Amino acid sequence: MKLTSALILSAISIAGLAACGGSSNPNNQPPVLALLKFDSTNAIAAAGVASEAALESADIGGVTDFTDPTPTAEAGVDKSGPVFAATSLAQETLGASVSFIPVPATTSPCAVSGSVTVSGDLADLATFTAGDVITVDSDMCDDGTGQVVDGLLEMEITSFEGDILTSEFLFGVELALTDFMVTESNETTTANGNVGTTIDTRTPPIVEGSVFGDRFSVTGMGITETIINFSTIYTEDSSAFPVGWTTDSIGTVDSSEIAGAITYETMVVFEGSGEGYPYTGELLVTGADNSTVYLITIDDTNVQIDADYDGDGMVDETLFLTWLELEG
Repeated sequence: MKLTSALILSAISIAGLAACGGSSNPNNQPPVLALLKFDSTNAIAAAGVASEAALESADIGGVTDFTDPTPTAEAGVDKSGPVFAATSLAQETLGASVSFIPVPATTSPCAVSGSVTVSGDLADLATFTAGDVITVDSDMCDDGTGQVVDGLLEMEITSFEGDILTSEFLFGVELALTDFMVTESNETTTANGNVGTTIDTRTPPIVEGSVFGDRFSVTGMGITETIINFSTIYTEDSSAFPVGWTTDSIGTVDSSEIAGAITYETMVVFEGSGEGYPYTGELLVTGADNSTVYLITIDDTNVQIDADYDGDGMVDETLFLTWLELEG
């Protein structure tokens, strides 16, 4: 399952934006993860899960643009996931001008059925200010877009510089989703956790961004996937066509697709263009007992996997396959 597809994760109990709900762990400590030991039966699947976590988590950073009341996605951003649905809903509710934000809790009906309750704690109604908190609570909201949205979204603005009505600004936000469900085409995905993003568009045509968090979990299509202690830094260059991009990522992913947790770290920054696969970049994936799979991009069609199953630092098997086969 893609981290941005049937979900999106991905993508901190940061700065007081803790997800609601209790815990059976009295110390509120995350469970100890069981790392996956790589072998010839799971190496490709592990490399696929890790590469999706590394590459697709950057997409989350492209969905928190509140400068346009009509939400649009950057190239490659999947519109079906909870994070996109949450931020789009917030964007539609807030509109282009922050002055429309009601500070007291206000409930409004959705276009088809359901409702949305919005509240805020804002320093200035005319602009965003670091420390502003906005809450959007959706109750089976159907706006006629093909999605039904239910659950809680909490937002805290962490940084803002520039003009909200221009395309040159620095914007930082931390999002907490609690039992946030998106139903589309009779498929429901549920997201819980926190993700922070920053977007810097002050030096066009370059956009710089980051996506980070301590834990974000998504369940959909019978699969549960959690990314932990993750950070992705990305750039987009719109002077080229299609748009050029880079991605540098690190984190841990625990996926029911591979029945275990793995860590991943970009060793050579991924580079690509448009919605295609990267044409360069390398990724180190580590499992139990120092077993590793090392992904080497050959071009935007093919990859090489060097697998070390016993953790002795020597390659035990080399595999050649396409990006499509890796995703499969």
